[in-house]
Amino acid sequence: MIPAAIGLAGVLVGGLIQLFSANLIASLQRKHRLADEADARSREETRIESERNFVRAVLARHLEGFARKCADAMWQNGNPEVDGAAAPPDFPKWPNVEWELLGANEMLRVRDIEVRVSILRDSTEGSVVYGASHLEEARTYYAEGAATIGLEALRLAEQLRFEAGADPFRCPEQGANYAKALEEHIAEVHERTRLAEERRAARLER
Repeated sequence: MIPAAIGLAGVLVGGLIQLFSANLIASLQRKHRLADEADARSREETRIESERNFVRAVLARHLEGFARKCADAMWQNGNPEVDGAAAPPDFPKWPNVEWELLGANEMLRVRDIEVRVSILRDSTEGSVVYGASHLEEARTYYAEGAATIGLEALRLAEQLRFEAGADPFRCPEQGANYAKALEEHIAEVHERTRLAEERRAARLER
């Protein structure tokens, strides 16, 4: 009986070892499979984020080009050697990008500027029609409208560059700095408005 018991114990121990080994192998295989799946998801997320950032960069460059056209209109209206008045440019057609990569919220935030530009252009035209009594006043209104629109486009482009992890746009030291020109023009408009309001308030106090 003793040899039989020993043999049975050996069989049981062998079975337990075999079962333990099988479970260990299965557990290791599962861990490796989960790790591979996580790596695959990470690679896919990295690929999608890279494509998303590329879309942001393309849109930023598009907006910067539009902002420069706005600056050109602003400069033309301030140049006494140029005849006539230059209205702010129409918003250009969007580049062909995969908008769905941005998600609904970001896509709407970006594309809202197209509507804002349309509203600002209409407001500028209204100011010219109802507020300008001569060409120079029309040029002043058009320059302000172009600068306002251009600066909005530039600010959105800066935000998109930041979100894409791209370097900010830097104007060359030689040549006109259209970004700085837009900012300075709007600052001058705000200062003129502030001074006019102060003078108006002073007259009312008399």
